[in-house]
Amino acid sequence: MAIDYSAGKKAELPNEGELSTIAELAEQQVKLEQQINDAEETVKNLKASYLQMRTETLPEAMKQVGLSEFTLSNGAKISVKDDLNCNIKAANKLPAFDWLRGHGHGDIIKNDVLFSFGTGEDEAKQEAIDYAEEKDLPYSIKEAIHAGTLNAWAKKQLELDDPEQAIPEEIISVFRFSVAKVTLPKKAKAKKK
Repeated sequence: MAIDYSAGKKAELPNEGELSTIAELAEQQVKLEQQINDAEETVKNLKASYLQMRTETLPEAMKQVGLSEFTLSNGAKISVKDDLNCNIKAANKLPAFDWLRGHGHGDIIKNDVLFSFGTGEDEAKQEAIDYAEEKDLPYSIKEAIHAGTLNAWAKKQLELDDPEQAIPEEIISVFRFSVAKVTLPKKAKAKKK
């Protein structure tokens, strides 16, 4: 058994009751950790079921009966709309960014310039901010496109339906899906609060 003497006073060995209390507390901690893990797994499964219901099951049921909108007898409104998710895999980043720039869409690419300085180089840091290229300091550039920006851009491009501006889906992935939204009537919302 390890005894911590860091408090600066001579530690006495705990008695049987104190050790029993510590053991019980440790068991409670382990049980709480397991309950947290179980709850997180439950939430993960619920989110997956909700996503499937929202993007597959309910939209497909509405599509089968030819409806895009429906109001239930309790006043809840169900609507289905088409949506998309667009992404660029790491392996396709360079050709995708080249295509975007070559087709006039380079403005959606976010550029971060990163500098590295050692201890005591505060003056050089300020000079680099003001005159990076003149000082020929080592730096790196990180290019990225925010997911929301990429999705909005892809929606706009698809609406244009211009063959010259068609998204090269071999390098810029576009996943089309339908999504259902259930809007409860106002008085039902008020009761939930």
